[in-house]
Amino acid sequence: MGVEVIRVDAAVWGAVGAVLGAAVTAVAAYLGPARAARIAVEHQARERRERRAHEEIDRLIALRRTCRDWDEYLHSVYSGARLGGAVPSEDAVLERVNELRTAVRKASDEQMLDGVWRSSEFVWLEKASEAVLRLVVAPDEEGLVTVVGLTLERARQMRQRLYDEILHRLADIASDALDGPGDPSPDAPRRRLR
Repeated sequence: MGVEVIRVDAAVWGAVGAVLGAAVTAVAAYLGPARAARIAVEHQARERRERRAHEEIDRLIALRRTCRDWDEYLHSVYSGARLGGAVPSEDAVLERVNELRTAVRKASDEQMLDGVWRSSEFVWLEKASEAVLRLVVAPDEEGLVTVVGLTLERARQMRQRLYDEILHRLADIASDALDGPGDPSPDAPRRRLR
């Protein structure tokens, strides 16, 4: 019994190599652009998330700043009245409070873009404004300085609660930015600000 040896000509091997090379090239030509397109879509989605996060941060900072401005103005008028210093007129206080109210409402309304509704959340600033205005109108009323002081202290506590809420939201945004979908390092440790 003999062993038949099949000789394959070099031309056949060349043809087989050409067919395999063409197949590999075709697969690469198909998969390369598809992968590049997927990477581009992921990059655009990441940029949109980052832009929305920065916009939300700006809105949170605006809300914090406007509430602080209102609260600090009320405290400055109260301090002036309590220490016997210069106190603005009733009209000046009303005008400034209206400006500050408008700024806080605008900042609050802009938060609706983030799905946050704050319809009557700033009653504490309104009550503090009424108390300070009462002090401006009747600075000699007995016990009023104490009442206004307590009202302003309550407003400061409510402001701190708002600040805590804003800080928690900022921590969530930072966490989402670090661990968000499409992040190149999903195993990265979470950073918490709480």
